[in-house]
Amino acid sequence: MIDGTGKKISVVQDVIKKLGIKNAEAIHQRAEEHKHQHDFVVVRAVATIDKLFTYAKPLIKETQINPIPNGIIALKGGDLEEELSTLPDTYIDKVPLSTFYDADEFPDKFLVYVQA
Repeated sequence: MIDGTGKKISVVQDVIKKLGIKNAEAIHQRAEEHKHQHDFVVVRAVATIDKLFTYAKPLIKETQINPIPNGIIALKGGDLEEELSTLPDTYIDKVPLSTFYDADEFPDKFLVYVQA
């Protein structure tokens, strides 16, 4: 896990340590500085989906080993149709968070998968 905000990473590092999670690492770093590649990049809605795609694409491996093709998983909100139309021609899936959570704060929140 990476984040450019040191305070957030400190909390995540503490949670990893206290829970004894062995396969996670939290790094204080901006995505543009990260040099490793991964099967999936999970992002918060810190920008429009086309910008997130641009930031995340270099971090995604080309070699596929999973049943689902490598890509981006983003938490996004609002009316996404126009925003998703700005992406290059690729597979996109949008699942309402209300599918997983029955809480009032999730009616317009989505889990968005974009194949890289």
